[in-house]
Parts: sequence; structure tokens; C-alpha cells
Amino acid sequence: MVKKYLLIVFIIFFSNTYMQARAENDNQSIINYMDVYNNLMDKDYNLTDFGSFGNMNNIYKSLNEKQMRALSLKYKNDIERYAANRIKSLYKLYMDSFRSYGVNSIYTFNTIDKYFIPDIKMNYITVSAIDYYDNILIKNYPELVSAMRRYVSFAPAAPENDKKYDIMFSSLMEFHASKTSDINDLDNELFYKYKGKQPVKVKGIFTLSNVNNTSSYKICDREYYINRYLPKTEFTSYDKSFELKNLSIRPKKFTYGNNIYPNILSQGKFGEVYFDAEITLGIDSMIYLHNDDKRVALISVDEIKINKIINSFEYRDFITELDVISDRYRLISDNGSVNIRNAPDGKVIGQIEVGHYSSVDHYNGLKNFESNEEKYFFNNTENEDYYNKFRNYYSKIKKLLNIREFKIGQWYIIPYNNGYGYIHSSHIKIIEQ
Repeated sequence: MVKKYLLIVFIIFFSNTYMQARAENDNQSIINYMDVYNNLMDKDYNLTDFGSFGNMNNIYKSLNEKQMRALSLKYKNDIERYAANRIKSLYKLYMDSFRSYGVNSIYTFNTIDKYFIPDIKMNYITVSAIDYYDNILIKNYPELVSAMRRYVSFAPAAPENDKKYDIMFSSLMEFHASKTSDINDLDNELFYKYKGKQPVKVKGIFTLSNVNNTSSYKICDREYYINRYLPKTEFTSYDKSFELKNLSIRPKKFTYGNNIYPNILSQGKFGEVYFDAEITLGIDSMIYLHNDDKRVALISVDEIKINKIINSFEYRDFITELDVISDRYRLISDNGSVNIRNAPDGKVIGQIEVGHYSSVDHYNGLKNFESNEEKYFFNNTENEDYYNKFRNYYSKIKKLLNIREFKIGQWYIIPYNNGYGYIHSSHIKIIEQ
């Protein structure tokens, strides 16, 4: 009897201990899932972060309807919040792209920031993000998705033909934003559009040169040039508040009066001419950056109107970056040397001894920048319309620039001692190529 009584006592004690332990475990489980839920619902925590989906899947069966609804809505809101932050980062990357191209004037940056905006397909970023994360959730956690469908939609957000997914989601986002798989890729193309609603007219100084609008910079000991094959064009407003430097300016309408004579730089020199001018930015104005070994940064504007010549400047030193047409001439002399002069019939500044291999290079003009531009930058159908907009500009600018032989009468201009010299035609004979 005593044994039976002790057995009953033991069973009751064990049962109470078991139920207490189970209750403690259940309480601990409640505490754990609520900790996870509260962490997921924190306003500073984004459900697109790594590990969120697994945590959501682990606790969703323990949530009541109100909690499940809140978690589902936060999931969708967090994707849009992520996309918004991604757009901000893309804006910064786009602006940084100018620096990578060699544009380094703070005044030009201010002008770009004031009047232009990166051409980012913002909606594509958001819908791509929604589809991307929804697809992960549907594929890996179908039961969780079934529970969430009571509160949010999992229908595709992007049209089927816009789903151009990449291996990395960052690349996917950048594809939709900038028409390229990687914004730092050496073959990307970036576009900026005019953000104003009305045209803006600015008066100032337009600079035109028969040297190229280039600057150089190095990346990993490799030197890059910007606009190496294009004539130099710049514009600065009189109050210095508006500036375009290191951007090759492309006006759809380029006008100048009869008092602006053609072939301004027809003396066979390299130089710049400064004009009183007015530039117009309109709703079609845009900036185009093409990033490869032959980098180009173009800005299209509605119009440049040239009023008069203000001044001009002649380069005293030879411009080594020029893309020029050159001929090689053999030197000829009866007395064993050829004089180099500072001007036609001018002062002798040096002599070149004539030998069997003696020769000089004569630059007989700049290479046709229109054909270079078409070859290097507009050689695909995507850019053909953009290129065709400026054919009229090409024909007019050629009348202002000297794209002809660098020669004055019978005197040939040649590079000499990092500058220029003149040799009479009687002392040289072209070497057939």
C-alpha cells in the first residue's frame, strides 16, 4: 500500500514538473519569436537585409493576424525604401562619373547640378526590386507567401519585357537605371537630361579652338583622354555662375552673323577665339558620356548664337595631343643646312643639318573630327539619331575653324623645339608614303 501511495505521489510530482518545464519552454518560445518579430519590425531594419526571409519563415505561424498583416506590409514598404536609397546612391555615382571623365571644375559641376539630372528610370528600379525579392520569397518560402497573400500582392510589378535580370541584383538595378549592366564598366553610356520646364538663355563667352577639347588623367597607371578627337568648345557666363568646360558643346542651332568671318584661324596656327554669345538650354538638352578608351563627354543645347569676336589667343607651344594629318618631308639644301624661322621671311631661330635621313613633319590640318566622332562614338544605330541632330553644326563650325593645310604662302609650319618654325617650300620635298 505504501509503495502504491509513493508511486502516485511520484507520478503527480513528475507530471507537475513536466507541465512546469513545458510551460517554461512555451514561454521561452513566445519570448524568442517576439524578439525576432520586434527586430524585424524595427523601423531602422530593412527586410531586404540578408537573413530576413528565414527569420520571417521561422516565426510567421506564431503571429496573430494583426502581427502578420504588419509584417507583410513592412516587407513591401521596405523594398520601396531600399529602392529609394538605391536611387540616391545612383545619383551620387552619376555625378562621380564626371570626375572619372576628367571634368574637374567646380563651376561646371554646379551648372550640371543646377540644370541637369541623371536620366534614371526610377520606376524600373522599384519594380525590379519588388519582382526580385518576391521571386526569392516565392521560390524558397511558398507557405510563407501563401500566408502573406492575405495582406499584400505578389503579382509581377514589371512588364515581362522589362525583366532583364542579372546574376547580381546590384547589376540588375543599375541596368534599369543607366542602360548598362555596371555603372563602373569601361563601356558604359550615361545620360543626363535637362530638368527645367522652360528654356534658359545665358549670355557669356563662347570659346572655340582648332585644338581638341581634351584633358588627361590616369587610372592604374593607364592614361585616358576625354574628347580627344573633338575641337575645344567652352562657355562661361559673364557673371561666372554658368560654366561648361571639358564638355564638347553640341548646339542643334548654331548661328552667327555676316560680321563673323570664316576661317578665323586660317593663319595655320593653333589657337582659340573668344566670342560674345548666348546659349539656350531647352527641354531636349542633354549630356551624353561614353566611357571607353576614347572617352567623350558631349552636351547638346538648343542653340548657340554668336554675336561678335571678343579676342583670340595663339598657342606658342606645340599641342602634342592633336589628332592631326601629317606629311613627312625630306630636307633639301645646297649648303648642308636648312634655316628655321620664327615667321615667313622672319628671324632665323635655328638650323637643321641636312643628311641622308634628314626629314621634318608638316601638319597639313586637323583630322576630320566629324568622321572620327562618327567612327568612335556614333557607330551604332542607338546613337544615330543623336549624331544626325548636329550635322548642320558640323558644316558651320568647319567654316570657323582651320581644318586645312598649316601653311602660309610658300612657308610650311613645322614643330620645332616644342613650338613652331617655318621652312620655305624650296627646302623640302615630300616623302611618298
